[in-house]
Amino acid sequence: MRARLAVVSIIVAIAAVLWGCADNENGPAGCPVPGRTPALFVVNGLAETLARYDIASRAVTCQRVILGREDAIAAPNAALVHGDRIYIVNSLANTVDAFSLPGLSRAGAVDIGAGNSPWAIAVAGDHAFVTNWQSGDLVRVDLGSLAVTGRTHAGTGAEGLAVAAGRVFVANSGYDLSTYSYGPGTVTVHDEDTGAVEDTLFVGVNPQVVLVDSSGVVHVLCTGDYGALRGRVFFVDPAIPAVIDSLELGGSPGFAALADSGKVFVSGASGGLMLYDASRRVVLRGPGDPVYDGGNLWGLAFDPEEQRLYVSDFDDDGVRVFDTVTGAQLASFASGDGPVACAFYRP
Repeated sequence: MRARLAVVSIIVAIAAVLWGCADNENGPAGCPVPGRTPALFVVNGLAETLARYDIASRAVTCQRVILGREDAIAAPNAALVHGDRIYIVNSLANTVDAFSLPGLSRAGAVDIGAGNSPWAIAVAGDHAFVTNWQSGDLVRVDLGSLAVTGRTHAGTGAEGLAVAAGRVFVANSGYDLSTYSYGPGTVTVHDEDTGAVEDTLFVGVNPQVVLVDSSGVVHVLCTGDYGALRGRVFFVDPAIPAVIDSLELGGSPGFAALADSGKVFVSGASGGLMLYDASRRVVLRGPGDPVYDGGNLWGLAFDPEEQRLYVSDFDDDGVRVFDTVTGAQLASFASGDGPVACAFYRP
């Protein structure tokens, strides 16, 4: 969490310099309108833009879609493709952008409200849930009207989330801004319909990511404190709900993506691109033998059709492409300044 806060500070400084000279069109900014073809969308945190990478041509066809709003620095943090829209979470603008696909016309934006710092988004039916790091709230959003329809307090430093078994699982990092230290890491379990907190589960230090594997088990990725306390994943049975197991990963992982055959790839500030087996709950490629060693690796996206993993490389201003079967790096491409997240679109 602390490393990502530092990056947000950098984004604020750079964006303040560039704000006056950037073309602030709220649209595709001259990008060609593509057909309904597979694409990877990359959120560039420092540039505050959305880039489109065409899967068929292996080329970036758009890099100038401006995120956020004109009166605030955006600090985009996460992306999610759902149906024919892509949603971008803007932490400092306190908004969630919605763009129509494939043309990237602006469909609207969700105003989360000042003092929230939205972090991540998950969809359940005709609505979405958005976590908010500063306020610690879980917000419910109607995807038709893009209006906030509910709000519940989750916990200190609410970050990653996932929906399973009629419940919303929210990772609360526990980071205390007054002491610059971590409190207990928790997962609050919310009723999907009402948002009410049903239970609180205690996990490791600094939980940031929640995902659900093919068997329905919830994975909670704890980054650690970027020092002596290293990364660990906790496994939760969503029906009980309860923690049923954990696995030490090492490094400081802060992002994860589920691939085929129960593989889970994780990345972060240290440890490189790592891999563990969800069903056997064993580390396959840890910090001592990572899939890829190096880089400040951020958001991941998996393409099941081509068995490819796309990894945002923040420091190199691009995306690395890996074969998920062999682990080999297949390619890389420039996406824009400071990529932080990516999302796959296959109509």
